Amino acid sequence: ALSLRNPTATDFLSAPGLVGSDGALYFDAGVARRFDLSELDLSYMALSYRRGDLLFAFGAQQFGSTELFTDQVARGALGYKLGIVSVSATVSIKRLEFGGGYAPLNAEAFGFGVGVRDSRGAMHVTIDNLNEPSFSESASKQPRNAAFFAEFTGSSSFTLSASARFEENTTPDFGLGQTVTLTDFA
Repeated sequence: ALSLRNPTATDFLSAPGLVGSDGALYFDAGVARRFDLSELDLSYMALSYRRGDLLFAFGAQQFGSTELFTDQVARGALGYKLGIVSVSATVSIKRLEFGGGYAPLNAEAFGFGVGVRDSRGAMHVTIDNLNEPSFSESASKQPRNAAFFAEFTGSSSFTLSASARFEENTTPDFGLGQTVTLTDFA
């Protein structure tokens, strides 16, 4: 789940207009097993850095094993904050590799985002695949997709979050969550 209040480096890649601490370096990495086969693990890493009103982020992920099939994505993001409004741009390089000596397929995608944040909450909208990339001239284009993230801070002890993702010919994904802080160590 994406956190607008306390974002991670991966969150900054999804919504680069988020506001982090000035001068802060964020890093996260992990491996997720979606299926029972280790050959289909998803590995990822993300790094982001905010300086003044600018945010720089980079991340990479790989799904699958190089001997069979891999879906790799490298993504860069640049965000700029102007008062309570932020704007962002992303560039993604996508690569598909198949075992057996087949040539890899590549595609580049571009995205844009805009967000608003104040003391009561935040909202961020991103649109990816603006150029509708394709891995080859004969392959179908990847559809544009949009994501919406919102967070409302009710008090210092709880936060309500919502998200929605939309992609052509796909069932939308919706999420709702709440963060409750039981103690404050600050």
